[in-house]
Amino acid sequence: MENLFRDVQVHCRNLYTWNNMTRYETRSARKVSSFYRITYIWHGYCKLYLTDPLTGGDQKPIMLQKGDFCYMPPGIWYYTETPEGLENTNIYFYYTTSATPPEAIPAPERESLQQGSGETPPLCPLFQFSDIPMLSGVFCLHDTFGGAGRMRQILQEWTARYRYADEMLNHMTAELLLRMVRQKDFQARSGSREAADRAIAYIGEHFREKIDCRVVARELGYHPNYLNTVIRGATGMTLHQYIIDTKIRYAMYLVSNTDMRISEIAAHLSFNDASHFTNVYTAKAGISPTGQRKRQENSALQSGSPVL
Repeated sequence: MENLFRDVQVHCRNLYTWNNMTRYETRSARKVSSFYRITYIWHGYCKLYLTDPLTGGDQKPIMLQKGDFCYMPPGIWYYTETPEGLENTNIYFYYTTSATPPEAIPAPERESLQQGSGETPPLCPLFQFSDIPMLSGVFCLHDTFGGAGRMRQILQEWTARYRYADEMLNHMTAELLLRMVRQKDFQARSGSREAADRAIAYIGEHFREKIDCRVVARELGYHPNYLNTVIRGATGMTLHQYIIDTKIRYAMYLVSNTDMRISEIAAHLSFNDASHFTNVYTAKAGISPTGQRKRQENSALQSGSPVL
């Protein structure tokens, strides 16, 4: 077990920026990186599918969108879907110790990403970190720590190749990695309750608007998957379910206490149309909005109370 920055050094091997990739990949196009990798999404979004190298089975896809970082160790088989195009930058790097000097690391060509192959390419040495176990697996987070600025500096250093460029690239890559780890650790240990409270407050203020999971996560600076997890822990519902629940609870009040038309309520709560609103309302409340008004009218007639 190694300790990052005490026993292990970071070495930047390559940088690639990809633009305008619009494609749907399948398991037959899955690939594996020979190096450790940090990916940053500049524009667009993609779904990242991690696969079992033996069975080819998929895990639940990870949504990566503009402003997201993803860390991946070597030996992870995956494929992606980028339906609307994508621009990202990838830093390929490796770790060394005094027992594994840099010159001992194989230097494969650009095809370090093997596609459609059942064989794992030669990998750089794998490390198990005693102080940061998350570095042994895949993790993602949204940039709430100034990582995009650091990525731009790394790109500039890589392009300009100033004196001592290699040393600077190694240093900046290690610093970026440490900032990612610290932010991820902070979120995991102390940020979940705060994130849930912020999301609940935001939804309470904006539920009349056309919002979804990605909008809430982007506005608050969290990754959608992370925010979905903390909302489920706080409310027992997914983020999408909580947004819909908030809209429908208010809709039930409007149906029962105002004379707004159903179409007006649907528009007021930013549903696509009255039909969509009625379907969602019925599924959530167990009765249609029109049915609720009729029930209320019948109850009022029986009791002699005035009807709105």
